[in-house]
Amino acid sequence: MKPQLLSPLLVLLLSTLLFSCRDKDKDEAKPEEQPTTTTLLIGTWKISFFASDDNGNKQLDEFEKEFFDPQIDGDGTITFYSNGSGKSVLEEPGLEPEEDFFNWSLSNNNTLKIIESYTYFNGTDSVTQYDTSESIIKTLNTSSLLLEQRFVDTFFGTNETFIEWSGLERVK
Repeated sequence: MKPQLLSPLLVLLLSTLLFSCRDKDKDEAKPEEQPTTTTLLIGTWKISFFASDDNGNKQLDEFEKEFFDPQIDGDGTITFYSNGSGKSVLEEPGLEPEEDFFNWSLSNNNTLKIIESYTYFNGTDSVTQYDTSESIIKTLNTSSLLLEQRFVDTFFGTNETFIEWSGLERVK
């Protein structure tokens, strides 16, 4: 007796069933999720430089950067926690580390608002003072953060806007 060959119709039916049952998720490459501003910001950052817009061109120029020298300036770090709180630490040579705590939030996905509180004794009472600052996030990636702060001079009545930058590098 001669072995019987599968009919072409049966082969077609079996192959259709086989390929229709495969896992489509395995075949399709899932796009990698892009980190958000918040997730990129969370962590500890080391201050690498400060800069002032000395020439008034509203651009950060290389010659305006004043780099942090750990031998002279110490080390400065800023930590952003996922719960909206944070801590800054300044360790100057020969002095005890100075820690400040703050709360932070983002608006418009690029404006960082920091609220710091300071409590001091004025001779008779404890007084808590709150300082609020806003910075524009100019650059943010997994390794670097560039913040821009704008100040308007109202003290001398010029209403001139001054710009300063802070450059930070991710520590962890």
